[in-house]
Amino acid sequence: MESVLVTLVLIKLRKIIIMSNVNQKTSGEKFIPYMEGKLIYLRPLLKSDLNENYLKWMNDSEVNRYMDSGSFPSTMEDLQNYYTTVALNPNNIVLAIIENGTNEHIGNIRLGPINWISRVSNFGMMIGEKSKWNRGYAKEAISMVLKYGFNKLNLHKVCLGVVTENIAAVELYKTVGFVIEGNSIKNSFINGKHVDSYYMGILKEIYKASVKNN
Repeated sequence: MESVLVTLVLIKLRKIIIMSNVNQKTSGEKFIPYMEGKLIYLRPLLKSDLNENYLKWMNDSEVNRYMDSGSFPSTMEDLQNYYTTVALNPNNIVLAIIENGTNEHIGNIRLGPINWISRVSNFGMMIGEKSKWNRGYAKEAISMVLKYGFNKLNLHKVCLGVVTENIAAVELYKTVGFVIEGNSIKNSFINGKHVDSYYMGILKEIYKASVKNN
């Protein structure tokens, strides 16, 4: 239990340091990346990200089609509550996905909630800017976060749930190493009907082996 508490304290301190560094940048400048890729970089989600564009994503029927939050209209207060209760929670790592070159905030990616005893984390992601779909940004963001989760946080496993009808997402998750572990029958209500969902996961040893082989 002591090691878990130490881990939580370190995660909280890391968040404070990162947020402090990021907030030192003035408007219009490139924010300090926490993780950098060829196409995008990741940084902490900021209060300044809670704007009209973000709200537009959350109320866009194409963006939220397979999201639980898509069943109800979102408000700025909802975004602020998410930021306070989820993004700032030490059991979650919530990062903004930023396009290289433009420094445009195009979506978010999350590890969490994290069980620090079993070292298992849930996973979630949204590319809200539809003009950025199908450009490889999502795959790169997932790869970066898995590397961080397994190599930095020493996670044992990362899990997710995805509606079976969301074929593009299922195939994307497979390409980065997730496997289907189970099927939940008609547990989601999408577009006027109940549909199945997959439980998918990736173990640290599987991730390490795939990286080594590539």
